[in-house]
Amino acid sequence: MARTMPKPAPRPRPKAAPRPRPKAAPKKQPKKAPKQRTGRPLAHMSPRVQSLVPVAEVAGDAFPVTGLTRSNISATLTYRTLVAVTNTGVAGTVMSIWQVPATAAPIFSTFTVPSVSGSGGGETITAGRAMKAGLSLVNTTQLLNRGGRVFYLNSTARLFLPNSLSGMSNGNLLGVMDAICSHPKCQAYDGTDFSKPLEFAAEVVDTTAYHQFNSWEGSETSDEFWTHISTYPGSAETTRPMSALFIVIDSTSVQQTYTATAYGSWYTRWPVESILGQAQRPIPVAPQAVVNKVHATGKALASGPHSLSDLGVVAGLTAAAIKYGPRVARRAGAEGAFEMAEEAGILAGLL
Repeated sequence: MARTMPKPAPRPRPKAAPRPRPKAAPKKQPKKAPKQRTGRPLAHMSPRVQSLVPVAEVAGDAFPVTGLTRSNISATLTYRTLVAVTNTGVAGTVMSIWQVPATAAPIFSTFTVPSVSGSGGGETITAGRAMKAGLSLVNTTQLLNRGGRVFYLNSTARLFLPNSLSGMSNGNLLGVMDAICSHPKCQAYDGTDFSKPLEFAAEVVDTTAYHQFNSWEGSETSDEFWTHISTYPGSAETTRPMSALFIVIDSTSVQQTYTATAYGSWYTRWPVESILGQAQRPIPVAPQAVVNKVHATGKALASGPHSLSDLGVVAGLTAAAIKYGPRVARRAGAEGAFEMAEEAGILAGLL
């Protein structure tokens, strides 16, 4: 009988691996709020900020200049003081100060930025136009004695005078100060509010005059300066590209000492053979909407005083300049405009 071989036992099938449990759907993370800028774009029209104001159309070459002039003001029971600051676009004179007593002769003073005070040929400006204007005011009186009243008005209209400045009586001059202090938009402050410097800046009020290059006068007298910001019977009004910043410091029984610093920025043109004439660069060009935004920052600054921290560098300054710089160069037709825009960061916080 043949021997039958036993059938091999079937191999056990391997156990199937356990199915993985379905993972829970990931929880949706709440969207992070966008980072807030640490600076404020309202600083572009302040001469304390080294930025250039662009134009909407190619305007040729110019050399940007910023400078300051300063005066100490003593407020006593004897005098009432008026400070007027603007950029006329035709001269480096940016500030006029009246000190008016009750009876004695008034004192009129004008202050000009030294670097742009010359006119004529050689190494002096041949033509210029306004870019910025500003004022810084600080009360340097000993802390315990600080006080008095200070009034501020940003005037976009001309101030009416009953006569030319040199022909006005003390009563006329004091009446002008009263008119400024009683204006609905005039703001009143205490002398202690100026324990730290507060900044003011002018806004553009006449676009045509603002963009126009004028023959350069260098410096102006008080009468000449006031023809830009006032009107009186028979007056010959002159260009008024920017608003006027008026500060009235009331007389006070405890003497107060203030330091008023006026700033101005201009686009200037120099003789072609001069050093600065050869250093001129294309004025930055930007779309009209951006130019309007830059000008609008002037209105925000002119609305009231701002501290130096308000005028700090805007976050992302370099990034905005690099982003916009090549377009500036293309529109202006010169690569030099890129370096100028990059250094100044003309559009930080606006794009």
